[in-house]
This record gives sequence, structure tokens and C-alpha cells, in this order.
Amino acid sequence: MAISSSSNSVKPALTRGFQFCLTKMITRVIVAGIAVFAIAACNQSALAQFESIPMNARYATELPPFDAEQDEMDEVKNANRANEKNQRDDLAKVRAFLSNGGNPTENPLVEQYFKGFVFPSMTVVDNRVLSQLGNMRAKFLKDFFGPKIGPATRSALIDLTIQQAREAYRNNKLHPAARLNMVYLIGMLDQMPGVRSPPQFPVPSKSAFTSLGDILKSADLPAFLKVAALAGIQRHVEIDNITNNGQLSDADKTFLNDKGNEYLDAPGNDELSYWLKRRGMQLLGELGSATTLKKAVSVMQSKDAGFWVKFDAMEAIGKLNLTGSSPAENLEATKAIAEFASSSLRQESEAIKGAIKQLVYDQILFQDLDLIATPSDYSSGNSVANSSGGGGDTDGGRSGGGGNSGKFTGGSGMGMGMGAGMGAGAGGFGGDDEAPVGEILELPVYQLNVFRRRIKTVAFTTSQILGGTDGTGGMSKLVDDTGKDLIKKLNSELSSLLQESNIGIVDLDARNKDDDEDEDVEPKSVANQLSELCDESSKKIDKLLGKEAPPEEAPAAKAPAEADPLSGSGN
Repeated sequence: MAISSSSNSVKPALTRGFQFCLTKMITRVIVAGIAVFAIAACNQSALAQFESIPMNARYATELPPFDAEQDEMDEVKNANRANEKNQRDDLAKVRAFLSNGGNPTENPLVEQYFKGFVFPSMTVVDNRVLSQLGNMRAKFLKDFFGPKIGPATRSALIDLTIQQAREAYRNNKLHPAARLNMVYLIGMLDQMPGVRSPPQFPVPSKSAFTSLGDILKSADLPAFLKVAALAGIQRHVEIDNITNNGQLSDADKTFLNDKGNEYLDAPGNDELSYWLKRRGMQLLGELGSATTLKKAVSVMQSKDAGFWVKFDAMEAIGKLNLTGSSPAENLEATKAIAEFASSSLRQESEAIKGAIKQLVYDQILFQDLDLIATPSDYSSGNSVANSSGGGGDTDGGRSGGGGNSGKFTGGSGMGMGMGAGMGAGAGGFGGDDEAPVGEILELPVYQLNVFRRRIKTVAFTTSQILGGTDGTGGMSKLVDDTGKDLIKKLNSELSSLLQESNIGIVDLDARNKDDDEDEDVEPKSVANQLSELCDESSKKIDKLLGKEAPPEEAPAAKAPAEADPLSGSGN
């Protein structure tokens, strides 16, 4: 049986400035499934080292310089109008010809338009073009591969597209983004398009699959193109699994299985190797062979594998055909999944604490605002200059001296201006006899939501693969009674975590309250509560697995010069 699992695409898409590692940045974007590749940070001088495919003079236009004045821009626009009209007119003619079943190899205009405009336009070395490659790819498929195109015409178009794309991605003088885009385009070619009603899955092009396989076999092509090829191949395998149309032969699957294992076993630790490992693990999961179980478990237990590679391994287990696997192997996989959940939640707890410390540090460094981080909150206070509780502190309250017992008492002007956005400065500058108490501050909402999203992704995906919402599916169908009992308890804990980390919850401290309504509960920031939730769940899962909690280490004494500037005890 194959274990169904949810499809969680939590694959972050990041863009960076143009550096020597440009291809790494491009790879990160494309394998994350981003349709639009934005490289606005690249400057024109950095792009000058690349070329573009020459465009037919009938279609060629000029982009105004970045620093062009309005008059200059108007002049360029006027000069471009005639050629832009040629582009529109020829597009209409080409589409009409293809829709009527014409053979593109027999029409010079089609070849001229494809080779002289369509593909050259995808290689123009300009940020404003390169950042739109995803949109250009989508428009290409819409313009020329619509449902009205007949099978014979479609086959000829696919051959023409693959030929032009191959020439482009093998040209190392072109911008890496353009080369990557060509490989990604090949992976989207369908011999038969999908239909919404009645629902019908597309039939990917076998010629495209062969071309993508050739990229994996080519020793002279860079790794970032192979990452893009794996993305297209994975689409072929996914659709083949769903439709069971037998398009992929046993030899194809054996080749892909060997390649997936090859990338996982490769010793490289650079970013391209990381993405090859991720795609390799995802591919093995889609192929579904039971022999992958041992590999996936070893990846999850590895100390060297990254978080998302392990996450891919866990998802892969949920897609394997494990009908013939032994209960012992299935129980080992179940425990590996539980251990991954525990370690992930523990890491998330530490990441939240690190974000809190970073917030405190940044506010001291950049805003001159002292936030006091404690196990329960991180707060701001009031000005020491006029506060009777200041006790004469001159270091902004960081020394912990005076009447505020370490709470921030501020320097002149500190705490002002931050209150509206951060909740700072609750007590004002008055001469109250009581020590001022600052309001609890929070991490930015977007940052909290990123933490929540990762927490929920781990908890939900783990729960689904272990047993599903009712606790009777997934791995629970493949283990003995001991494993079933473990899964039941694990899912109970994960279900609680999903509920308690819900974005809509206002007072997460309610889970700690006793029946006594009068009992005071110390307020805590949501960030700290999320950190506690993760830490508690991690410990509970470890206990279910029979692991003893590590003894708490006594805090190491620090020399005065090495004191933590955020702890409130340094100079």
C-alpha cells in the first residue's frame, strides 16, 4: 500500500544580490517553484559579462537605460512602436496558422518568429526581462500550446521548442537565469493538455522527458541545470503515478532511482549539492519503491542532513509502497519520524529564543531602546532621568541596579517613539512612587507567522504520515500493537500542538491555568509561549520514545569582559 500524505510546499524562495555565487541564488529560486525570478538587486555592470541570442531586426526593440530622462524614454518608445506592431501582427498570424493544424516546419514565418523573437526575448540581459521569465514562460505555453492545437502540430512545436531550448541552455555565454528557464520550460511541455471539465490530467511529452534525462547524464552541464531538470522529471513521475498511463518504463524508473540515490550519497555540502539532495529525495519518494525506506530512515537519522532534506525524507516515506516491508522496519521508520518531529520542535524553540535575543540586541544597537529579555517576556520601560525608581543607574538599567530590579529604566529619550509600533513605554515619565513596568513586546507579526507555519507544517505532516486525522491510516496500518499505541499518543500530542499554536488564540496561557480563576498568571509574549509549546512537545515526544531528558547544565561563569551584553550584567 502507498501511504497518502499531504503536499506541504514550504519551500522558501529567496533572492540575493548578484555575487560570484549567482547560480546558487538562481537555483534556490527555481527549485522552490517560483514562477517569477526576480533579480532586481543585480546591477547592469554585473550583467554585462553575459550575452543574449540575437533578435531578428523585424522584432528588435530597445529598453531605455535605467537612468533615462523622460524625453529619452519617449524617443525610445516611439522607435519601438513599429517593431512592437510586427510582434503583435506576426503572433496573431502564427497562432492562427497553428490553430488550423498547420505544420510549423512548413511555414517560414513560424520559424522566424520563434527563432528571431520568442526565444531571444527570453535571453535579453536586463533585470526587467530576467525577472519576468516565469511570466514569459507561462505566456509561451498559453500562446502556442492551447487546447485548439492538434496532436501533429503540437508534436512539431514540442520538437522545435526542445531544439531551441537545448541550444540555449548549452550556451554558457547566456545568463544562468535564461539557461535555467529553458530547462524548466522543457519540463512543462505536454503532448496532451489537461482538461478542467471533465477532469483530465495532462500527458507530459515523452520527448521532453528524454531531453531532461539527457541533462542528468551530461557530465559537461552545470549542476544547477540538473536541479531544474529534476523538477521537470518529478512532474512526469507524479503525473504517471496518478494516471497510471505507463509512460515511464521500468528502465526509466531504475535510471531515476539510481540518480536519486547518487545525489543523496554525494559528499558535497555546498548549496547546489543541497538542492540536488532535496530533489533526489523527493524523486525517490515519487518513485515509491519500498527499497527507499531504509535510505529515507538513514537520511532522517543523519547528523549531517539539513532540516528540509530530512523533511523530504519523511514525506517520501508517506509515498512508498510498503505492503511487503517488515513490521520491524516500519516501527523503526515510525520512531525516526517521531524523533525528527521532536528535534525539529526543539530547534524551533531555540530559533524563537534566538529571534528574541536578536530583537533585544537590534533595539539596543539601532534604536537605543533597551528591552529586557526574561524567560517570560521582553519588555521596555521608562526614562531613568525623571523616574523615581531609577536608583541612579547610568547604563540604561542594564546593570540591574536601583529600584527597578533590572527592569529597563531607560536613558534620556529612550522608549519614546517606539510605543506605537512596539508597545513600548507603558508608564510614562512621571514621578510615581512605584517602579515603572514596561509592556510586553512582540516579534513582528510576519516573523511569528513564519514560526507558526513551520511548527504547523512539521506537526501536521508528521501526524498525517503516522496515522492521519483518525489515527488509523499511514504508518499505523503497517506496525504492530506497540507501534499503534505509540502513534496514537504521538498524534494526540501533535493535535494539541496544532490547536495551541493556532494563530487565532489570544491567551495561550489559558492552557496553564488551574480551576482557580483568581490565580494570577504571569503574562508572556506569544513568541515565548510558542517557544515553550515547542519545547514541551519535544520533551513529551522524547518521553514517549523512552528517552530521558538531558540533565540541565549549570550556567557557566563568565569573566567580566565576556559577559553577554543582552543578559543585563555587562558593561
